[in-house]
Amino acid sequence: MKKLVAQLRELKQASINPDQDWVKQNRASLVSHARQTSAQAKINIQSLGWTKYYHNIKDGLAFLTPNNFVFRLARPVMAGLLIFGLVSGSWVATVAASQDSLPGDLLYSAKIAMEKTQLAAAVVVGANETETKMHVNFAKRRAQEASQIVTENDSKRVNKAPELINNLKAELKKVDEKLDSLKQDNNTSVSASALKDVSQETSLIKDILNKTQTSLDASNVSSTISNTTAIVTANNNEIAKQIIEAKDAVKDTLVKSVEVIVEKHLNGDNTVNKEEIKQIINDQIKTVAQETETRKQMLEGVGVATELAAKQANKDGLVLITDGKDSAGALTNATSTGVKVDTMGEVNIKVKAATTQAEQALATISQKVGETNVLLQKDDLQQAVKTVKEINEVSRQADQVTATTINQVKSIDPLIVSSVVATVASGINTGSASTTFTSSSTIFTSVSSSVSNSSNPVIKETSN
Repeated sequence: MKKLVAQLRELKQASINPDQDWVKQNRASLVSHARQTSAQAKINIQSLGWTKYYHNIKDGLAFLTPNNFVFRLARPVMAGLLIFGLVSGSWVATVAASQDSLPGDLLYSAKIAMEKTQLAAAVVVGANETETKMHVNFAKRRAQEASQIVTENDSKRVNKAPELINNLKAELKKVDEKLDSLKQDNNTSVSASALKDVSQETSLIKDILNKTQTSLDASNVSSTISNTTAIVTANNNEIAKQIIEAKDAVKDTLVKSVEVIVEKHLNGDNTVNKEEIKQIINDQIKTVAQETETRKQMLEGVGVATELAAKQANKDGLVLITDGKDSAGALTNATSTGVKVDTMGEVNIKVKAATTQAEQALATISQKVGETNVLLQKDDLQQAVKTVKEINEVSRQADQVTATTINQVKSIDPLIVSSVVATVASGINTGSASTTFTSSSTIFTSVSSSVSNSSNPVIKETSN
């Protein structure tokens, strides 16, 4: 053993000078073997379908960098992606845990970071279909997050809702831009079938927003004049405004998606057939008509309740006042110091006017729905889409008037609105929405008892 160690030491210290001919011969052999291995590796990569991703990344980088630099940069990028795939187990676990997080949670930033990473990857490889679906999916997530915040009514999070809805609108704008490019260039990178999926997901966003709006209207926030209540009321009004705008954006995306689907179908894309397109259009106009009917019912209920409150206020000599600073108002004795804004009777007049507008809008929509059905029977899909746009515009105007009126009443007496919303929602859930408010007496019975018997601090008399 000692002899072997001694020999190894001698070998380490020895000067090794190999024959130069032997060196050249073996160097050539090694280079040849390396080239063959590289070629085989290239074939293997192509068989795995990775080549297009490599070239997409390389081409994307070439747009920003000199060509000779691209090859040096693209290789480590791909190597980095492979390494990332091997060592990202903990990151993936973190992202998975973050999926249910909300703004303000520690993991929410990881959730957003992962979304941006996924989107960037789709952009780099030129996956237009995936990118479009991602924007819709992210918009739906923002809607779900905002809905959860509003439903839970968490004072620490509720101020995040407007920002979330703004982000939702930004995602939908990206979808609209994609749809515009697909229509203008007759781009075949996204199929009509994929756009049908986009339309369905966008419809789900509208459903979420409708439920969020109902939750917001049903929330019974005391309108006693105070700084805290003023802040809450102002924030709720901002959320309500954002929801209306988001719903408008959703309607635009929906009609634009079906418009592009029709264009693709007429240009030979049969991944969605004619009957499926008709069903998509029918579903859209049916939903708009139902939403308008629901909002009209709410106004009818609020109208009866405000009329009752007005009679009670006149009997007690009460008027609405505000101190000019707070957004919340209150009914108080007419002799109290303050600036008179509206009596409850005047508010009731506004509600009735809004109800009339909603009825007119519903009549117009019903007429347009009939026209659309005739066009669909004639297979005139393009003209049917134009009629859907007209229906959406009528609905948009009615929604804005309704939302403004509801917010006015809610700032005075939120119990009126919350009671009516609960009654309407109950009728919808039981499938009897169309008959819930068929007469004023029905509304009076279902709403007035909760208004009259409540200890609502809004309708009160102050000491002289």
